[in-house]
Amino acid sequence: MLPEKGANGVSKEESELEFAYMESWAKNVWADTLGLPENYNFTAKG
Repeated sequence: MLPEKGANGVSKEESELEFAYMESWAKNVWADTLGLPENYNFTAKG
């Protein structure tokens, strides 16, 4: 199986789904790094 020619796994424009995956990944990394409990409630300042 070969990838499509010119494909690199990165979209030209960010989608809401990709953002959700990125945000989830980042929260998991922070939770693992800081040893946060599984049910920790992340809050955003904005």
